[in-house]
Amino acid sequence: MNNVIPISEDALHIALAEYLRLLESMKRLNCLWWHTDNTHSSPQRAAKLSRMGMRPGVLDFQFLHHDNRVAWIELKKKRSYLNDNQRVFCQWLDTHGIPYVVITSNSSTEIAEKAELFLKQHGFIKDSR
Repeated sequence: MNNVIPISEDALHIALAEYLRLLESMKRLNCLWWHTDNTHSSPQRAAKLSRMGMRPGVLDFQFLHHDNRVAWIELKKKRSYLNDNQRVFCQWLDTHGIPYVVITSNSSTEIAEKAELFLKQHGFIKDSR
C-alpha cells in the first residue's frame, strides 16, 4: 500500500523559496526576488489589507532585475487553477509583454526545475558554467 502524504501549496512555496536562496548563495541570481502572500484569515483582515494596497490576483513570486525588468511565477498544485483575479492579472502582464509562468506540480523538484528554466530564459539566472 502506498501512503503518499499530499504536499500543500504552502510547502511548494517554501521549497521554491529555499531553492531561490540556494541560487542566491551560489551567486547565480541576477535579481531581487520576493513572495507576496495574498491570503487572509478573516474578512476584517482582508478589508484592512485591501485598504493597505493589497491587490487580489498578484502572482506568488516576483523577480526584479537590475536593469528594471520584472518577471512573475505562480505556483499551483496539480488540479488547481488560476482564480478570476489571477487571470485578470495575467492578462495585464500579457498585454504589457511582462514574462510570467504558472507552474503546476505536486513535486518541489519539478517546480524548482521549471522555475530555473523560466528564470534562465529571461536572464534572471546566470548560466551555471
